[in-house]
Amino acid sequence: IEELIREERDRKEESRSLLLKKVLVGSATFFLLAIGVASFMFFAGGNLVSAGNIDIVVIGPSATAGGEELSLDVVIQNKNGAALESVNLSVEYPEGTRVAGDVGTELVRERYPIGNVPAKGEARKTIKAVLFGEKESVREIKITLEYRIEGSSATFFKEKIKKSRSSIPVYREW
Repeated sequence: IEELIREERDRKEESRSLLLKKVLVGSATFFLLAIGVASFMFFAGGNLVSAGNIDIVVIGPSATAGGEELSLDVVIQNKNGAALESVNLSVEYPEGTRVAGDVGTELVRERYPIGNVPAKGEARKTIKAVLFGEKESVREIKITLEYRIEGSSATFFKEKIKKSRSSIPVYREW
């Protein structure tokens, strides 16, 4: 009987040892697979899109005389490995802004369809407006980029604030 009890105990230890070996081999396999996938994603890049890889560069004067036309070039830089689709540019102007070429018309917001911005590419849009304000007042123009990525119906946003200082006051009544 003692011999049977010892054999039963040995069989249980062997099955426990076999189970631990299987868990250890499975864990090591998972770990190696995870390192392989992480390395591939890091070095190959894939089509991952990050808002950190999208820049909105606004080129234009930092100061303008009140009542003069302000022209800004907006450059959308896509440094991602995937194209941006259905790109729209929205511009919100400060109070008192007028349409360039027609200062009798107030300008609050404009929206420009850009289309697609290729991977590692860029798109440009020139915006024009007439700002009014007191001397040395700082006016903020909010530029918002809306975009989608391929295979997704989600819309993503990126914002930029351009500040413009009024160097000469101009007062007009409309």
